[in-house]
Amino acid sequence: MDVKDEIKRAMNDKKTVIGSKEVVSAAKTGNLSKVFCAVNIPPLKADAMKHYAKIKGFDVIMFDGNSIELGRLCGKPFGILMLGIRQ
Repeated sequence: MDVKDEIKRAMNDKKTVIGSKEVVSAAKTGNLSKVFCAVNIPPLKADAMKHYAKIKGFDVIMFDGNSIELGRLCGKPFGILMLGIRQ
């Protein structure tokens, strides 16, 4: 399945967590199946998310676009660095 289609379907199903703070919080509890990160995410945030992914067992996927493009794909008028998909 295409990444963009997967994100759109998750947005329609309301299974998403948007924003760095919210995604990190959900990652700590282990309620995520995937996390999409924009290419312009700060390296420290990306490394932290990869660390949580390794511990909790979910996938981190680099979205092939910047935060503005990820925000537009999600139908938001602002940039999104991280998008989590709940289990």
